[in-house]
Amino acid sequence: MVMAEMAARFVTNQQWQILVEEARRAQASAYAPYSTYRVGAAGLTEDGSIVTGCNVENAAYLALHAEWNMVGAATLARSRLVAMVCVVGKPGVPAAPCGICRQVLYEHAGPNLQILTSSGPVRLAALFPGAFGQETVAKDAGLD
Repeated sequence: MVMAEMAARFVTNQQWQILVEEARRAQASAYAPYSTYRVGAAGLTEDGSIVTGCNVENAAYLALHAEWNMVGAATLARSRLVAMVCVVGKPGVPAAPCGICRQVLYEHAGPNLQILTSSGPVRLAALFPGAFGQETVAKDAGLD
């Protein structure tokens, strides 16, 4: 079993609470003057550190999603995510990532990434069945 898979199975309630708090903190830094839809994300990496991200909008309406910025922080730290939470709206409650964020998370964290939703933790594979990833590209290009 890969370290990331092992770590994802053992995310404690206390760790989830810390991730929610960190996501809310990141949400407070969101730059969303156009949509006013502030999003924060926090992730637990395989080495136990926490990375965060918030959404950043611009006048051209090409927003950077909170999850993308969180993945960038994990990549910069040369680590891989094992669990994450995304919070949205004024109450700061956990929400599932949008479709394009699921694609980014699949590519950078894999199907076993644990995501806290309003109904509890779920694996990315359950939210994104039949995902398109590096293995699909390699197979379709005849590189497998």
